[in-house]
Amino acid sequence: MSQYRYAVSLEGEGFARAVAKDVQVSTKAAIETCNFIRGKTTAKAKRLLEEVALFERAVPYKRFTNGAGHRKGGMGPGKYPQNAVKAILTLLNQVEKNAENKGLSAELTIAYLVPKQASRPMRGGRQRGRQAKRTHIEVVVKEQPGAQKEVAKKAPAKSQKEPAPAAEKKEATPAAKEVKTKAPESSAPQSSSKKEEKGQAK
Repeated sequence: MSQYRYAVSLEGEGFARAVAKDVQVSTKAAIETCNFIRGKTTAKAKRLLEEVALFERAVPYKRFTNGAGHRKGGMGPGKYPQNAVKAILTLLNQVEKNAENKGLSAELTIAYLVPKQASRPMRGGRQRGRQAKRTHIEVVVKEQPGAQKEVAKKAPAKSQKEPAPAAEKKEATPAAKEVKTKAPESSAPQSSSKKEEKGQAK
């Protein structure tokens, strides 16, 4: 098996890539579906593809129009390629995860979406002698300019008790000294009175 080569070389930051190899999808259907959502945001592209999967919207066919009937809405020829839609939806989910791992914001734009024909093995069984349809699909998304990344909110700092002023501390010390000095003075007269009582008794 030959080594896969990227169709787009990335330079700079703000990009993410995902590749789906040998997908069982028609290359023509993949080309038309990729042209339909290229240049849109990943959120809008996924919403459009989900509508196609529910047969609420058709993919306009502008190149491979053979067998494509006109659809409502004035788009002209269009189809509902279910296999291509499912494969590209899976690929968009993968590239969003890759962008998240690289720290990019959730606002992403599809910069490149390239389908390439892969090797087509021969089928067996009743379809023996026919080649199977295989496609490589590569997608590159870029971060929108001015997108704000999620920043963790810092917890508010705890309120610290303000230290007492130095003047109050100085005023408190003399008062404490006065209390200590008064205690001995009150005890001294008591001791002298006891001695006088003892002398009178004799």
